[in-house]
Amino acid sequence: MKISDRELMLLYSKLHQDSEADFYSVSGNEGLYATDKGVTSFSEKKYVLENEKIFFDRLKNWTQIIIPVLSLSATILVITLAEIRINKKQEDVNELNKRVKELEIRLKLHKPAINKK
Repeated sequence: MKISDRELMLLYSKLHQDSEADFYSVSGNEGLYATDKGVTSFSEKKYVLENEKIFFDRLKNWTQIIIPVLSLSATILVITLAEIRINKKQEDVNELNKRVKELEIRLKLHKPAINKK
């Protein structure tokens, strides 16, 4: 593996803490080797499962934030659209009332006189 010394120490610290890896030094070559516990962790995919858990936890957290925000946005949109429709209907009602009054005035003006005896 070609990683920096810092990355190596971060990786090693976790593996060493869990007794899954240790350093070796043979004839001037240094590196890490997996202990029996490390081999077991590898075969059981311990870190793959931990990584998947982290991923799904983050996904769950984002989902718990996004869903309420989207719901609120949808609610605001629905209320706004309903208000627009109500205003439009009120305008239509006002226009109809105005036309009815105009027709009543015309009707009164054209009403024939009643003959009295």
